[in-house]
Amino acid sequence: MFKQKLFKAFTLVELLIVIAVMGVLAGAVLVSINPADKLNLANDSKVQSDLSQISTALSSYYAQNGYYPGPNTAAVTTALTTAELPVWPAAPTGYTYTVASTPGTCTTAAKDCVSVIVSATLKAVKWGTSNVWKWTSANGKTCADTAATGNCP
Repeated sequence: MFKQKLFKAFTLVELLIVIAVMGVLAGAVLVSINPADKLNLANDSKVQSDLSQISTALSSYYAQNGYYPGPNTAAVTTALTTAELPVWPAAPTGYTYTVASTPGTCTTAAKDCVSVIVSATLKAVKWGTSNVWKWTSANGKTCADTAATGNCP
């Protein structure tokens, strides 16, 4: 008697079709995952954490001195690394942390800064037009907003 074959060999065309279909599916999965946006989300989380550390240090500095260091990022960095933050948080590549006194509340020479805003631009798609993460000392809140100025609601 003849033995019946259990498996039939695949042709080259069938194998190429399967590989092409798998490639299309892999491409669709890659597009839906959007790895660049996932990386931006991770960096945005670090930015939010760093701004929280900076805002806590600023609040502590204010509680001890009765004013905020200022009026710009360089002055705040110097004052906080001396007093409150042993190391200034390093922003992810392509990000910048900005500390600015609220206009009209701080001069360079005097110790009269009573309001500051700490901000950084966020890059993930989920933020849409509200792509600035900021902390405002006027009300102690953080928020995503469209501008680095003004208080958080």
